[in-house]
Amino acid sequence: MPTSMLRHYQVRLRRSRRLPYRIARLLLLALPLGLLLVAYIARH
Repeated sequence: MPTSMLRHYQVRLRRSRRLPYRIARLLLLALPLGLLLVAYIARH
């Protein structure tokens, strides 16, 4: 792997450090909606 690519990957890692928080927030929002959807489908 070229050094430039490695450096680019490290910069991207540094930039996307807050990405897990976004994913966790999306999951926390999607989980209740998903449960509601499953309950709605199971009822009908």
